[in-house]
Amino acid sequence: MSGDVAKDEPLAGLRRAAAVLAAFDPVTLAPAGAEATTRSGLELLPELVRVSRSGAAQWSLPTGARQRELQRLGSRAAMRAALAANPARVQGPVQQMFERLLVDDAAPLRLPQLDHEELAALLPVSQWLAGIVADVPRAEEVRAEIERRAEEVALRRLADEFFVGREGELQQLWTHLHGTGSGPPILFLCGPGGSGKSTLIARLLLDWPVQRGEDRRLRTYIDLDHPACSPEQPLSILTLVAAQLVRQDRSLERLSAGLSDRITRASNALDDQAFELAIDRQGLLDDAIRWFTRLTGNTAMSLILDTFEEAQFLGEEVETLLMRFLAELTRANPHLRVLVCGRVPPRGVAADLCAVLELPDLPQPAAAELLGRTLAAQPAVAPVEAAIVEDLAARLGGNPLTLRLAAPLIAREGAERVAADEAWLGNIHAEAFQARLYARTLGHIHDPDVARLAVPGLVVRRVTPEVVREVLAAPCGLGEVSERRAQELFDGLACEVALVQRDGDGSLRHRSDVRRAMLAGLPPPLTATAQEIDARAVAYWFDKPGPTARAEELYHRLRLEHSTNVLEDRWDPEAAPLLRGALEELPPASASKLWLASKLSVSVSSEERALVDLAAWEQQAARTARRLLGAGLARDALKVLRERSERTTASPVDLLEARALLQLGSVEHARKVLHSAESRLRPGDAERAVELYLLMAWTAERSGSDDALDYLDKASRWTEGSSDPLLVLQVNVRRLRILRLRDAVDEALAEQEQISRLLSLIQWSRLADRPSLVRELAAEVGEHNPDWLVTAVDLLGDDAFDAIGREELVAFIASISRSGQDGIEPYKNDHELRQFARKRIQDGIYGELAIPVARKTSKLFKRAVEILHRAELGVSLHRATPLRALTRPELSQLYESVAAFRDSELRAICYDSLSVDFDANLFSRGNSPELASFVIRWATERDMLDELLRGLIAAAPSQKVRNKLAGILAALENPP
Repeated sequence: MSGDVAKDEPLAGLRRAAAVLAAFDPVTLAPAGAEATTRSGLELLPELVRVSRSGAAQWSLPTGARQRELQRLGSRAAMRAALAANPARVQGPVQQMFERLLVDDAAPLRLPQLDHEELAALLPVSQWLAGIVADVPRAEEVRAEIERRAEEVALRRLADEFFVGREGELQQLWTHLHGTGSGPPILFLCGPGGSGKSTLIARLLLDWPVQRGEDRRLRTYIDLDHPACSPEQPLSILTLVAAQLVRQDRSLERLSAGLSDRITRASNALDDQAFELAIDRQGLLDDAIRWFTRLTGNTAMSLILDTFEEAQFLGEEVETLLMRFLAELTRANPHLRVLVCGRVPPRGVAADLCAVLELPDLPQPAAAELLGRTLAAQPAVAPVEAAIVEDLAARLGGNPLTLRLAAPLIAREGAERVAADEAWLGNIHAEAFQARLYARTLGHIHDPDVARLAVPGLVVRRVTPEVVREVLAAPCGLGEVSERRAQELFDGLACEVALVQRDGDGSLRHRSDVRRAMLAGLPPPLTATAQEIDARAVAYWFDKPGPTARAEELYHRLRLEHSTNVLEDRWDPEAAPLLRGALEELPPASASKLWLASKLSVSVSSEERALVDLAAWEQQAARTARRLLGAGLARDALKVLRERSERTTASPVDLLEARALLQLGSVEHARKVLHSAESRLRPGDAERAVELYLLMAWTAERSGSDDALDYLDKASRWTEGSSDPLLVLQVNVRRLRILRLRDAVDEALAEQEQISRLLSLIQWSRLADRPSLVRELAAEVGEHNPDWLVTAVDLLGDDAFDAIGREELVAFIASISRSGQDGIEPYKNDHELRQFARKRIQDGIYGELAIPVARKTSKLFKRAVEILHRAELGVSLHRATPLRALTRPELSQLYESVAAFRDSELRAICYDSLSVDFDANLFSRGNSPELASFVIRWATERDMLDELLRGLIAAAPSQKVRNKLAGILAALENPP
């Protein structure tokens, strides 16, 4: 035993005692165990963390140290014995939960039966005891239950006791989502702000029944406003869907992790400059949908997608792409039903892919009921006659938000008095009505100075005591105010909850549901005041640090229509999310709106594009076209790019138009467009010129012309003096490819040496987001630079072998292995096979066969690049050819073969080959025909029968069973 261990040994009893206490006072901590010690718990202080219990300072062991000590104790009995050393311990919720789990033979905890406090206490305890004692819920399960409860609380807050009058719409949504309707699989629910969409969805989700077994229907709810959601990247939605599915079915955890990992890696690796970008993106989409099919199979499922206006905000093309993606999901799972929710109906192509349900105003009886309930909830309000309530509701209309805003005003002014005033607010459009209600509320503010701040104060989005003092006070007629008075005014405004809401940082913001309507209706005298407030706000925020300050400064500069040069000089990318709501406030087609749209990656409508100058139109058209081309929608992109025929000198439109034509196979038309763009090149256009000549070279290759090398030579001249080595590298590798194809050995060798020099100057990690270039480098220089080849395989991961068929990949692995197929398990699934190939390449290059392995690997990359370059862009390169359906005799043979496996073996095969962790109870009664049927049906529904068969073959208990299973797989892969 070392001296250090011997020295620390007297503290072991104290550590054991601390490990079973959630919190303690080191002064009174008694050691656990039989050994006597004179050491004090205070000596543990350097190892402890401070926590607070009932106002008194308490201490605790960090989780890692606690787990080590509990592991040493090893049993419930030993932990209970350690507890006995400190009978006067603090009994907080966590301690009580810990001790509850130490009781022998106690019934296992059922998470749905625990209250919120018990769940919160269980979460750390489940982490402490993980893997040490049995029958403790996993931390992931506890966290998922806590998240589910939080979601339920949020839903109940929306669907409160004031939910009325939407029974018909609720039934329509229920019918659609449960697949009993006859309409399209996608339904779009739309209605303006305040119409009750969120409340309706909340009620729907709260009423969702808990179903088990064959009759269950999985449901997922995704809010496009979620930070992890990107409407431009629909696959981000699948990541969130997968996480929610796991909460409902823990057996899908590995499949979900596989889907999320695939989406994350592949999305990060998409190369926006690759010619085969559309292939890569379509392939990724196909791949992700295949994983989605694996997750859901033919299981009945409902997907609710809320806040669709986030997609519509970015542009009609984003709306279309997202709706098409949802349509693809419904084709992959015919039992999937989708509900999309937004403020306005879908446009264009998106409208053709769904049915639309517009949420009307509440019917008169329901409006009266809602108003009556809301009035009754107001403090110190006498009961109001039903006839008066009905009369008021008829005049207010059926918008739920209007009714809720009106109720406090009616309560203050008196229902009978309001009912007697025929002109009370009039009967006008809901949003304007809400603004008028806002204005009328000002009359009830007790402090007249607060009231004077309120309407002009709408100009600022964020209110703090300093903003009151420095920005608002003088323009609102209050003159100079002290810090104390500014705080009083701020506090008074904060009390007007009908007008403002408090943000997390303590500042106030005006209610967005009426602010825009109020600003639009400011009378001329207040317009001048608003401009003064804008100017003062710019000055106030100018020297403040951080993205919030930049966003507020830029917002007021945009309102003042400052020049784009000034805006550009003050821009901070981190301010972008905080300026999204400002775009709708800016005048259509104005320079300020177009500038902000560019910064937010927003495409304005075709109607607005028609109003702007040529340069602004080109920028907007290019953004829209890039999105469409990336999704393989070349015809749609071409339609946008041809809205105008004129071009500026440095137009980005020509090259995009050429790409669209190439995607459509119109090589000759693409060549004409490129030649026209070439005639407008000017000094300083290096980056554009290189892209142009690379496209021209690729076009020449595709049409069989001998001009490709000439174009690449021109591109090379444009890169002279370039500070971007990747630009030079891209040209050089394309030149090398053409030289190799022409057998120009000496020139090719010189080009290889130049590329090798460039590679030695580049941090290879910079190439991680350029997979197309990495593939070409591996193909062209990998044979002579084996170290780079290994790096390329690492950078590309599974995508290193895109476009290479399974049989060809197996043959390649055999060719670089010492003994042919020795060591290959030919029945691995595709992911495992690709991992195996990568390992074989790495082992070979760092072994005795480095030269032949590098040569053969480089040859494989050459073939992959050739396939990708010449593929028809509409063809998926990722989706494997599905197996044909089993015949009845084959199904009988398969049942018979599966029966040869023990239940534990079958469960392990499902885990390894299908990435699914089935409940052990399913296998507890042995391998029955029902179990075999379940596993085969589960795999078949998810297009995973090939993975199941390969797993069964690899683990077959005898050669006879292996041969029979291999015969079934071969027959399904090679139909007559």
